[in-house]
Amino acid sequence: MNHFFRICSFIAFSYTALYSQEISNIPVVESNPIRVGSYNVWNPAFEMNYGDTNTWQSRLPHIVATVREADPDILCLQEMSLDCYSDLVSILGREDRYLSFYCPHKKKMHSDHPPGRDGLAVLIKPFLFDGVQVHTSHSSERPTRRRDLWLDVQIPGSGKSIRIATTHLDATGAEKGHTQLANLVEDINKESDDIIFFIVCGDFNEGDKEDMRPRALIMEQSGFISDGSLVPTRPEGIRDTLHKGHIDWIYFREVTDEALKIKFVKGSALGDARASDHKLIYTDFYFTIEREQAKKGKLADYTHRD
Repeated sequence: MNHFFRICSFIAFSYTALYSQEISNIPVVESNPIRVGSYNVWNPAFEMNYGDTNTWQSRLPHIVATVREADPDILCLQEMSLDCYSDLVSILGREDRYLSFYCPHKKKMHSDHPPGRDGLAVLIKPFLFDGVQVHTSHSSERPTRRRDLWLDVQIPGSGKSIRIATTHLDATGAEKGHTQLANLVEDINKESDDIIFFIVCGDFNEGDKEDMRPRALIMEQSGFISDGSLVPTRPEGIRDTLHKGHIDWIYFREVTDEALKIKFVKGSALGDARASDHKLIYTDFYFTIEREQAKKGKLADYTHRD
């Protein structure tokens, strides 16, 4: 299908992941850990640039096994063709009850690059949140012409949301990737009155040991910090490429709010060379919100903004 995104929704029989309790008569919304992951699954179109074989079908079971081992509540995916996306969500959506969203990098492609050749996806466990809003950037004016994808997920009982963005920054031209990231940071700051926490994750194509790290500087100057993990996500020996080491990142930024307390666990990584040339990374976040106006959660509501 040539849709810009696709939603696969599955009914969940229970959705409560957060609970409320009274402390000194102040309502407190305290969360179980919310695990956020990021995974570049290696688009077979790019795999064939380095060889003559498309190994997607043999890699798919190992990708699924890696996702299940990490067990993320929200998983951001890069290098997703529409066909690969359909294969993956047919398993993880049906059997693991993930809700899924897809966005191609480009609205229009060259004649030899059909829509859906490459893109981004996000999988979430919908029963953990009160609702979801989906946003996609309009990047046709950007140097890379790549679109980015982000979600707002509402913490039950709080009326507040977390904004989670996924990106795959351009590796072929440094300035293209830098501009793409700067524009993404600008985009996610818009219409953010109800956002208490921002997460940006994905394949940054910038390793932790590189002499110059302008993309890390963009995040730092925008108030973001990383989850502290420096585990190599594309180890030496995978391929002879420019960027090695920890090139997949989870960055976050919180909004100053005395009623909000956030803890996080240093990031982890899982890798299986039979699955992808990248490792899956993930971080656990804990949220405690003290709100006099804290309210009961409601059934999930899903909307999209393009």
